[in-house]
Amino acid sequence: MDFLIGTTIARGLLRLFVASALASVLALPVRADVFVECVQRQLAALEYDPGPIDGIFGKKTARASDALQAEQGHRFLPRLKDLPTLSRATAIHWCRELPLIDSRIAEFRPSAQPLKLLANSEVAEAGIQKAYDSVKTYMRRVHGVVLAGNIGIAAGDDWKTLRTHAVQIEAEITTARSKFHSAIRMRCDGEYAYYGAAFPDWMYFCWRPYDGTDAEWYAQAFTWLGRLMAHEYMHIVQAELSGTRTSARDVKTQNRLMGPLWMVEGAAKVIEAQYADIHFGIDQPALFQLRNWSLRAKRDLRDLRYSEAVMSAEEYALSQLAVRILADEKGHHVLFDFWRRLGKGRSWQQAFRETFGVELEEYELRVMELIKRPWDTLGLPSSGSYWEAFMAIKVQPEILESAINTGSFSDRMKTPGAVRLKNLPRINKKEIVKQLMGPQRNLRKVGD
Repeated sequence: MDFLIGTTIARGLLRLFVASALASVLALPVRADVFVECVQRQLAALEYDPGPIDGIFGKKTARASDALQAEQGHRFLPRLKDLPTLSRATAIHWCRELPLIDSRIAEFRPSAQPLKLLANSEVAEAGIQKAYDSVKTYMRRVHGVVLAGNIGIAAGDDWKTLRTHAVQIEAEITTARSKFHSAIRMRCDGEYAYYGAAFPDWMYFCWRPYDGTDAEWYAQAFTWLGRLMAHEYMHIVQAELSGTRTSARDVKTQNRLMGPLWMVEGAAKVIEAQYADIHFGIDQPALFQLRNWSLRAKRDLRDLRYSEAVMSAEEYALSQLAVRILADEKGHHVLFDFWRRLGKGRSWQQAFRETFGVELEEYELRVMELIKRPWDTLGLPSSGSYWEAFMAIKVQPEILESAINTGSFSDRMKTPGAVRLKNLPRINKKEIVKQLMGPQRNLRKVGD
């Protein structure tokens, strides 16, 4: 009897403890979100009552967004029509795109605030700021991309000071904590002439100490800093469009949301090359050059979907080639649609198919076949697009199926005859270069 009484009391105390703990959790204040606040301010400016401007998503904010869509949805541009249902997680997309209705409400975006920047000297800050402003303007004018979120940048030529700055910047920008300390020590101790890395909402840059004057450093850093900024800024764009910035809480989730690694890095290299062509007159590499550099890549595209190891220069070239083929045919601006579709919840395969009109696995196989064959046997047509020749590469169904169902298809791609290419007319290599490089010259007409 005493045992039963004791058990009953224990169960009662346990239920009381659980109820008390649950009440405590429910009583915790909901943390305000800067992008929800942005949307609330934008809706209010458009005369749709979102309730209190407090950064907390609630029924009034939801009703205001529904009313906006009901009354003005028929006039929405495609990017507005494609917005996901408003929520705390998707507010970043609404904050970014709503100014398409009225440009005056763009001032409510967090990105309208000054850049959060810490560098080791005033001249370094000036150089970073100029590169950032240039890339930001390029993204807006050439690709129509404006971020909703503000970002932070830490920079310097001493890894210890840089690490301190990085801690400060991350604390100001996000509540997430990244494992960057050892990476800064490894990459910024003088081994690399310069280096950059991006997280979903901040970046860091480092370079070797320079013996000359500040003015001399500024002059020699102008080009490489601009290119590096364009590359890393593209990663920030990918993180925002895909929803990684607001939805990912760990590296594994970030990798899943961002898409295949070769697509992530290849697109950044393509954008970097286009930016360098427009602003510095540096020719973009021809496709056959990228193909030749890719020959020494130790991993194929399937292997490069995920990778914890640092990519080699040859693997970067392979990734750039794969994305450049898409950009040349579909348009550089279409690349961004891939990450927008990921932000709407599409899988990698769905987003790739809807954006580029080809299956992801099939495309990877075609690129690897392109790498295998001597360039002059590909027979690019003298008329029509390179895309037509590339899409003429046929993949046997059984090879494609095995590529989808296995972790890697590197060995299969080395098997002669596994993938066949249709006979196409041959063409002079100089004419290939002329065809590939000719359209790029028009890019310089775009203002910065």
